[in-house]
Amino acid sequence: MGKKWSCSMLSVLMAVTVALVGCTNQVPGNGGAKESSAAGESGNKAKPPKNVTLKAIGLTPQHAENVKAIVSDYEAEHPGVKVDFQIPPDKASTLLKTRFAAGDAPDIFYLGASEIPAWADKLADLSKEPWMAHALKPSLAPMTINGKQLGFPMQVEGHGFVYNKDLFAKAGITKVPTTLSELKQTADKLKAANIQSFGEAWSNWGFLMHLLGIPFAYEKDQAGLIDQINKGTKQIKNVTNIDNFFTVLDLTDDYGLGKQSVGYDFNQQQKDFADGKMAMIKQGTWYTGPLLKLNPKLNMGMFAVPLNDNAEETKMQVATTAYFVLHKDSANLEESKEFLTWLHKNGQKYIVEKMNLAPVFDDVNGKNLGPLHEDMNSYVKAGKTYDNYGTGLWPAGFNTDIAKPLQAYIAGVANKEETLKQLQDLWIQHMKK
Repeated sequence: MGKKWSCSMLSVLMAVTVALVGCTNQVPGNGGAKESSAAGESGNKAKPPKNVTLKAIGLTPQHAENVKAIVSDYEAEHPGVKVDFQIPPDKASTLLKTRFAAGDAPDIFYLGASEIPAWADKLADLSKEPWMAHALKPSLAPMTINGKQLGFPMQVEGHGFVYNKDLFAKAGITKVPTTLSELKQTADKLKAANIQSFGEAWSNWGFLMHLLGIPFAYEKDQAGLIDQINKGTKQIKNVTNIDNFFTVLDLTDDYGLGKQSVGYDFNQQQKDFADGKMAMIKQGTWYTGPLLKLNPKLNMGMFAVPLNDNAEETKMQVATTAYFVLHKDSANLEESKEFLTWLHKNGQKYIVEKMNLAPVFDDVNGKNLGPLHEDMNSYVKAGKTYDNYGTGLWPAGFNTDIAKPLQAYIAGVANKEETLKQLQDLWIQHMKK
């Protein structure tokens, strides 16, 4: 690991704006007093035409075509309403902060579950919205602040190692690993069969965040531990399975792309995995659509990441990960609420069928979403899940900034002790903000 890391992520900014100008027909009549009175008595007064532009920020580039469809259909059903929907770059939080600081705050935006507390004072209370009664119970806790429910839950996701079943079979592997030792043995068997085990896109901070969150999720008293880290009585190095986190990270590189993984893009990862160039990638259910689009016949599955040799602790991370939220001071707050009500009403079409997201509403059918969701659901049914990603109690901003020290470690620029110190320093810095 002696090669100096010199890669930086390329942010992709995609703006999707579809304009549809609606008009409202005038009520026929000559405008006389008698007609006006009759109209008033029947309650059929013509409403003035709307002239509203909703500004929205959210989702990811892979949903660009879905966003176009959503915007087009919504505008067609709501004459006089335009939706300016911007898909953000890699670090959406930076764009949001810039827009709010410039007085150009969006009406609707997208937040990860862990980001909601930091934005709570800017978010509208959605507790009384009609769809809230259908939101699944696990989705409520991350968005409930001071008794107010502040989000529209978009998806429940799970993550682990996505694997190619055909390559496993070719290497003689008959069962997925459930311990850290078995994970190493699996990689050895794949290597013996001349199959690349891993292909990690560690250029992306989000994927590093998911992996680092796993040892936190394993903690029996996660909130208590984090409270101690916040108070300074413990440090990240005291997380029980933190050393094993580095062991897993090392395995993904020693049996994968090595130092090159810090510059490996997730789009290329999707293509290579779909083509069968590696057996495993540390990903989640969000890869279902892109992978099956690239290779509809891809025989894949997903298993939980083992962090030690106690198979009973090997559980899959499953959580409601993202929410649409509304700016409480928006001039278009009621129209923004109507947009969310419409999205829930059409959740089967857009959330499930178009985006391939597992819904978080009891009146939206989430079946038949693909093999990764099937494996996630099998862990859920067996009670083998950590119902969080281990990242929800981290200081705001820590999740994105962990990328640099971890990428330096992967590139061989820093050792484990130096990396842990850098992570600890980052934690303290973000606690003070």
